[in-house]
Amino acid sequence: MRVIGAMVLLLVLGGVASPSLAGNASTTTLDTKATIEGTCASFGSAKTDLHSCDAKVFYEHYSNRRAAFVVQKTFSDLDERNDPTGEYKVGRRIVARFIGGEDQQQSATDYYLFIDQLAITLYDNEGTPLGSNQVNASGDCHLTGDTSMMHISRIVCSSRSGPAGRTSAMGFDFTGDGTPVEISYPFPPAPNNTGRGAAGVQQLDPNRPIGKFWIK
Repeated sequence: MRVIGAMVLLLVLGGVASPSLAGNASTTTLDTKATIEGTCASFGSAKTDLHSCDAKVFYEHYSNRRAAFVVQKTFSDLDERNDPTGEYKVGRRIVARFIGGEDQQQSATDYYLFIDQLAITLYDNEGTPLGSNQVNASGDCHLTGDTSMMHISRIVCSSRSGPAGRTSAMGFDFTGDGTPVEISYPFPPAPNNTGRGAAGVQQLDPNRPIGKFWIK
């Protein structure tokens, strides 16, 4: 029996996908979410033929001090016509999470998240997941902005996953439109949680912009 979403996951993840509705998320409570608006290009892998993604990137920070950059692509008529998988139905969307537990912010205007996992989920038109998977990956996301990190210039994520000889590259290139970053706190951290940012020492410094202005 053909599993819905399997072809998308196999193409994106380099032939290592084991589609499931639950996935294998290694995150806990979402305590901080930053929404960045702009233009997204070069999304996906060489095999997925997606080109662009939707006009927002999300930075998510979790209570276990891991973080992720999240992008999504809502399929259009053009995507369906050029579909190499049979899954790109108009209105469906694919969500990619570039996840890491270490980061670095050596200057006020540059931030790196080092990727160790990539999670992909395909949703139908009503938001129901059709298939998802999470795999080990390598790479990084590089964010540049102003000294307060409230106006983001660019975010570039690149990752590689899959077994030797069948690795797949996945990423995106996002340009901010000058709109201030919107910060929300869906589930604020516990009072005794003093961790700021991912596990890397740079973001733990409260004088650094993401640690100072984004993470509670």
